[in-house]
Amino acid sequence: MKKKYLTTGQILGAGVFVTLLMVTIVILRSVSSFKEDEPDLDKEMQEWKQANRGKEKDEKRYKQRSVSNSENNKTALQSENIVKTKPFRFDPNAATEQEFLNLGLNERVARAIINYRAKGGVFYKKEDFAKIYNLSQQDFERLLPYIKIDKEKLPSKFSSNDKSFSKKEEYLQKSENSNNYYNNYTKKLNQAINVNKATAQDLRTLKGIGEVYSNKIIQHRERLGGFVNPEQIKEIYGFPDSLFMAIKDLLIIDTSMIKKININTAEEEEFLKHPYLKKIGKYVISYRRDLGNFKKIEDFKQVPLINEEIYRKIVPYLTL
Repeated sequence: MKKKYLTTGQILGAGVFVTLLMVTIVILRSVSSFKEDEPDLDKEMQEWKQANRGKEKDEKRYKQRSVSNSENNKTALQSENIVKTKPFRFDPNAATEQEFLNLGLNERVARAIINYRAKGGVFYKKEDFAKIYNLSQQDFERLLPYIKIDKEKLPSKFSSNDKSFSKKEEYLQKSENSNNYYNNYTKKLNQAINVNKATAQDLRTLKGIGEVYSNKIIQHRERLGGFVNPEQIKEIYGFPDSLFMAIKDLLIIDTSMIKKININTAEEEEFLKHPYLKKIGKYVISYRRDLGNFKKIEDFKQVPLINEEIYRKIVPYLTL
């Protein structure tokens, strides 16, 4: 068998191929080594962002805790100051903002008082202090016994040469009577009152009732035609539930004094004057026109807008 030998061209080709292969291997190893030494910027940037993101979250949580702790400390400090505050006599027309703060009022209320006076507001009597915006009922009642109005320093717009001077004296006299009452604000009075015949002066002998509330009670009583239940006093706009609870046991209701409306003869104007009937007067007139007079009080339930609840509320004021 004849042996085969590589030609010179084949040997040279193989040598070139081996040489190229070796060069390629060397180049690839160099590039790989270079990349290993070269820092991965994208990876480092991501790691930096992630680290800083965690840091930002920590800082945000720290700030939130700081604000929360600050608010809690401020609230606790205010509560502590109120507890430690010892009230003293003061004139709301002359006291400084710092004095109001020393009395346990917060900055907003103290500033509201100063602004009220700066705009010409005057406290003529103790009850006027309750008009201050944001002043709580608790603070008003707490400070009420310590209010002292210096009547000699009230605004000079009431000149002795002016006709309004007598009105000022009359006003101050009423204020003095009211102040004398409020100095005994915490004392319980056990004098019962028949609210359907009591005068405004009689009502002012009740605990917590001054000129304003006594007049409102009289006005509501006149509109109703008399009270049939003490709870009706709570219908007065702005009348505090706490005040009602304090006086309800002293209220006597005499229903024999109730002024009633004849549903067969009353005109629409009479219905309009009554708080419970003013919206249904025209329907009552229409009922009488279409069906004739009411035969019995219970027939009033057939009037539009009347349901069982409304009927029970208004029936004490109805008659044939």
